Amino acid sequence: MDIKKERGFKSDNHRFDPHHKNIFIKKAELGKTNRFFVDRITDIGYLLVLLDNKAVLNFREKLNESDYYFLHNNETNHRELKIDEEVDAFVYLDKQRRIACTLMKPYCDINRGALCEVVNVNETGAYVNIGISKDILFSSDEYNVDTMPRLKNDGTKTMLPVRLRIRGNNIFIKLLSKNEMIDYKDGTPLNVGDSINAWVYRITGEGINLVDCHYNIIFVHKSNLRQNYHLGEEVKLVIIGATDEDYYGSAIVNQDSFLLDSQTYILQYLKTHNGVMNYSSSTNPDIIMRVFNMSKGAFKKALGNLYKQRLVILEEDRTILTEDGFKKINK
Repeated sequence: MDIKKERGFKSDNHRFDPHHKNIFIKKAELGKTNRFFVDRITDIGYLLVLLDNKAVLNFREKLNESDYYFLHNNETNHRELKIDEEVDAFVYLDKQRRIACTLMKPYCDINRGALCEVVNVNETGAYVNIGISKDILFSSDEYNVDTMPRLKNDGTKTMLPVRLRIRGNNIFIKLLSKNEMIDYKDGTPLNVGDSINAWVYRITGEGINLVDCHYNIIFVHKSNLRQNYHLGEEVKLVIIGATDEDYYGSAIVNQDSFLLDSQTYILQYLKTHNGVMNYSSSTNPDIIMRVFNMSKGAFKKALGNLYKQRLVILEEDRTILTEDGFKKINK
């Protein structure tokens, strides 16, 4: 049998053998790790057969070329295999789009996600390293050209939370959903004030969503961004709030700068509301987050500093801009 004449992957998992009723030849699943045994050894690799097919009586008489899977010597993960040895091999398409196997364990597959590095970008899309010799395409059809992943030369990595998906007879990259990432969280919490690195996985008109290496999800409102970002871009953040499922952050990581920014935001809010707002240090944290996009702790700290500068008057259920406060914001 000439492995170069491989006819391609069949989308169904079984092939009926018309010469023997009730006998089905199973097919390996593309994009997954399957259990095989070594049927033959060649000069450049091994021919594998799906283990389930070994139980078929006189299985070699039932198999055709597409029922054999090629494992190149370069894909054995430095192992030397023997006839009839059983192996777990990942099934993918090589650079010539032929069905192939590897003993390298991928970081993700069609059912399991991972945070993976983007290693190349061109007009077709971004190519993602999933831990095997073939990088997998994240198609440009999946994102807006203005937010496309970019590779940077500043030592940061471009990373995306992904899994594989099969479309037609090909394998592509698919971004994980928020619920999938929540399932992958390892329980490492974040605290208000923590500075962390995270990667952009979603960009909207309201801000950006990011994920860290523990699969914590962080939302940064547009008011807390210094610049425009791209998918997969690594961003340094400070955590400013939390909900049951995710966190709020700011891309302004210097604490003094963040405090000044919070104070400015409050002063501007007072200016546009005739110098009075019905919010104070006793206001519900959820309301503060919704109105000012900051945690209650950050809000109270900013109010305290404004009070020390005699820019506001603090009352039980409201905050009033002083004459000095009006002068400051009108400079």
